[in-house]
Amino acid sequence: MKFFIPDLKSLPEHMNEDDMLELYDAVRKFSRSTTPLGDLTDNKIHSLKYNHNGKIYTETVGVVCDEGLVMCILETTTVFLVCTPNRGVVRGNPIIVGKNDVLNTTYFDK
Repeated sequence: MKFFIPDLKSLPEHMNEDDMLELYDAVRKFSRSTTPLGDLTDNKIHSLKYNHNGKIYTETVGVVCDEGLVMCILETTTVFLVCTPNRGVVRGNPIIVGKNDVLNTTYFDK
C-alpha cells in the first residue's frame, strides 16, 4: 500500500505527496521530542497488531481507535509510537507499544 496521512479534509485540497511528507516529518519531530525512547527508524508503518494486558489490538493508519484517528505509526529502535491528533500529533504523548508485545507489523510500500 502506498504511504498516506489520513483525514486531510481540514488542509488545502492541493495537498500533495511532498506536503504529506512534511506533515509526517513534523509529527516525527514532535513525537521524538515528547517520547525519547530510542532512535526513530525510516520505516513507515501501515498497521500494528499487538497484545496489551491480555487483549489484542490492531491499530491501522486511517482507522479510528479508542484514542482517535490513527494518523501515523512510528517505529523506534525500542518501541512503536501510535500517533493520533491528541496523542503525538498536535499534543500529548503517542500511544507507546513495546516491541515485545507486537504480533504483526504491516509496512507501507517503499
